[in-house]
Amino acid sequence: MYAARQKEEDDDDDEAHADAAVLAQLDADAAELKLARARERAETPDLAAEDRVCWAAIATAAHIAVLQWLVAGGDAAKFAALARPLAFFATGALLASLLRPALAPPLRLPGLRGGFGDTIWSSSYIEESDVQPQPSLATLAARKRVLLRQRSRIHQSRTAVPGASVPRATKEGAPRSWEPSEASGFQLRGALYLVDKKKYASGPALYEPFGLDILRCQARVFDLPGRAILPPPTTEEKALPGWCPRILTQTMYFPGTPPPLVGPNRDTGDGPPGWQVVCWWRASPLLCELLQKPKTEWPPHLKLWREYVEGAETASVLNGSLKGVGSVANIHQENIGLPRLLHQFNAKPVLMAAAAPPWGGDRQGVVHVSRNEDYLEFGLDVGADFAATSNHALFRLLPKLPRLVMDIAWIVEGRAPESLPENVLAAMRLNHLDFEAQAWGVEDWLRGPGGFSSGESP
Repeated sequence: MYAARQKEEDDDDDEAHADAAVLAQLDADAAELKLARARERAETPDLAAEDRVCWAAIATAAHIAVLQWLVAGGDAAKFAALARPLAFFATGALLASLLRPALAPPLRLPGLRGGFGDTIWSSSYIEESDVQPQPSLATLAARKRVLLRQRSRIHQSRTAVPGASVPRATKEGAPRSWEPSEASGFQLRGALYLVDKKKYASGPALYEPFGLDILRCQARVFDLPGRAILPPPTTEEKALPGWCPRILTQTMYFPGTPPPLVGPNRDTGDGPPGWQVVCWWRASPLLCELLQKPKTEWPPHLKLWREYVEGAETASVLNGSLKGVGSVANIHQENIGLPRLLHQFNAKPVLMAAAAPPWGGDRQGVVHVSRNEDYLEFGLDVGADFAATSNHALFRLLPKLPRLVMDIAWIVEGRAPESLPENVLAAMRLNHLDFEAQAWGVEDWLRGPGGFSSGESP
């Protein structure tokens, strides 16, 4: 037995060394690529001053020609009034273009080296030499194994009970409760969406809810399933393949105060605590049944779910394919007090990804994925990863939640014909929640129902 354990430990060490070698090779490739780009940039002559004058003259002449056409009536005074600010602008642009080589290296646009577009100078563009090489599949797999190995070494006591803070509805629509939501209430991309742009009702969800928690905390707390007593697996769940998580958890942290609309988000941690909403789902009988079939008979959304599970933790673009949908079921109720904009965007899917870069390219995901044993958690920090305007809109919506009945759903976006139609991954209905009244302190929740500091449940 000792020899077998020693062999297993040696194998783990060998695998760790192999993963470290793969990641070190990626760093070496990135350094070599950066050096090669720097040499190429140094060897490429900069745009000559006379070329800059030429481009500026062409642009100025084109604008003056347009102005002449606009004031074809021959009004010289009007033409002068229009041309004067343009001349000032062209002169300033020409001076900045001429002075540019003497200042900090410019930020160049791909494919426009030496052209008029190369004179663009803006801190919102990144330097080409800072772009990392695209990681290989072996590198992504090595990153994933390193993350799993690190988490498996962290011992976490499991005392929290999922769903302890918010009860399940004893009757339909009971206030301050949750209940299952019908996936068919969500309109998603159909099989021919890329051609006809039509959406249809979703099929049954792959996961079914079993709990909801509202926590009050100063900062986000992720990997909550690793600290909770998860329900024991059923007979069907025991047959799930290793890649498929049995428990699915969504955590979303809302800051106590939204970030400023203008300027950087300077969260010093001194503000009021925020709220963290935690939704719990488990594999449905439908999912267990589908996974018993051959892979050739799997529906497209199940294949897409496997791709997301296996790659979202390390592939940022795939990470950004998760979509959330919020639908206010009683939005047409009188005196509900919701802004007209919310009516317009009600039940519209939102991609959990950062804005596209100004130079173009894929959107990077903002989902924090934690996967260990038989669970997968996807966490979202609204304050850090959402736009300031979205933060303020959600913050103003919180006092109205006790009036609302909301359905939420999560979907992995289908971006290719073989990934359509889309289907709801997990859904839940929230009945008239009150964050202020129902939230538990995160420390109390982590200690479990019998471990409150006050000796009583909140």
